Amino acid sequence: MANQDPLAELAHSIDKYSKGDGIHSTAIPELHCIRFSEPSSQLPTVYTPSVCIIVQGAKQVFLEEEVYRYVPSEFLVVSVDLPVLGQITDADPARLYLCLQIDLDLRRMSDLLAQIPTDAARSQE
Repeated sequence: MANQDPLAELAHSIDKYSKGDGIHSTAIPELHCIRFSEPSSQLPTVYTPSVCIIVQGAKQVFLEEEVYRYVPSEFLVVSVDLPVLGQITDADPARLYLCLQIDLDLRRMSDLLAQIPTDAARSQE
């Protein structure tokens, strides 16, 4: 595995920790492995604050009149609850759709940002 490219290694790990098609929790509560073996129809869902990294396959997301397409090495960042239609467009049993989702805890991020000194506070030191 050490000689493979990082995306191939990540794809292997996502597949390893996914028991069939679907969204799979991991030992890290904010981390999910997503695996599908065939394209889907347009499915309504609400994305919660998260970062989704496409590792293999492709997906498109419909937000009102806009269509966003994602392929390997691209990602989607959602900062608010967002109702969308999602559709996996590239997946088959030989080349699965694989994605890594990291949930964002906005309250925790806000607390961390509040601890960063501002320029005004720095100039008074």
